[in-house]
Amino acid sequence: MSEAPGPTKAHDPVSGAPVRVAFVALGSNVGERFEHLHAAARGLGAMPATTIVGCSSIFETAPMGAAKFEFLNAVIALKTVVAPLPMLDVLLQLERSRGRARDEKWGPRTLDLDLLAMYGDEGPLAVTHPRLTLPHPGITARDFVLRPLMEIAPSLQVAGQRLDHHLATLPKSARTVRGRHGLPLLERAPFGVSVPLLEGG
Repeated sequence: MSEAPGPTKAHDPVSGAPVRVAFVALGSNVGERFEHLHAAARGLGAMPATTIVGCSSIFETAPMGAAKFEFLNAVIALKTVVAPLPMLDVLLQLERSRGRARDEKWGPRTLDLDLLAMYGDEGPLAVTHPRLTLPHPGITARDFVLRPLMEIAPSLQVAGQRLDHHLATLPKSARTVRGRHGLPLLERAPFGVSVPLLEGG
């Protein structure tokens, strides 16, 4: 795994591990979709030394590929000391706990969790590993990721451009969001990210 160099100033006072902000995309299009997302959000917030610092609206999204039913999609921001690969393991375990089977690409799924990006005082974390690439290479091509991500971190930049630039340049065929879902993902969850490392773009 290759991480971006540079000192990390924010550390957990107990473990001494660097504190970062992680963005996780949530999706579901099978069964009790809202409950799958809600359970995942609770599980993410229960990770060690982790706090939910941002929670987007839930978006209704058209199915893709072999999927037949509409998705619910959202993005959560976490302040955490959990490193990228251990966090990936948590995401996969949460998927399995909701009955997720990874049988086909773009197929139906009870729960789909993707680690999108992680940011520390050193800036965006760059990870190249057989199991994980950060930032997620699909961020800029998916409006069901860009729109909820823009809600909670509008100044965020990916691939050298702000999120609104990526959204504005998406082709019509990639615009799958149909609207916002009426229910909040988490009651009393913070709507937005107020973290110094994300200020100023």
